Amino acid sequence: MQAMEAAEAAKDYGEVAIVDPATDKTIKTMRVAGHPAELLLNHSGSRLFVFVSIASKIQVIDTKEHTVVANLAGQQVSGRETPRLMRASERLLIGTRNALRR
Repeated sequence: MQAMEAAEAAKDYGEVAIVDPATDKTIKTMRVAGHPAELLLNHSGSRLFVFVSIASKIQVIDTKEHTVVANLAGQQVSGRETPRLMRASERLLIGTRNALRR
């Protein structure tokens, strides 16, 4: 079994690494828009949702191909008011303390 973890980098992008827990070796590293604030794996394990708060973006990683397959833009947030990712009926829900503004 492989594990995924967020790697903090002192760069203008972030990274998500796939690590083999048996050997503790990195199998693959993927770039994301910034430091990952939240990671959520869907029920089947086929998609990893990576919330990048500094970019107000959710990037979707295909866990079999190890590639970013979608970029979902979110509402602008700031400071501690970071949206959280939750699983519910195979739907991605985003909650925030900020009121929606139009």
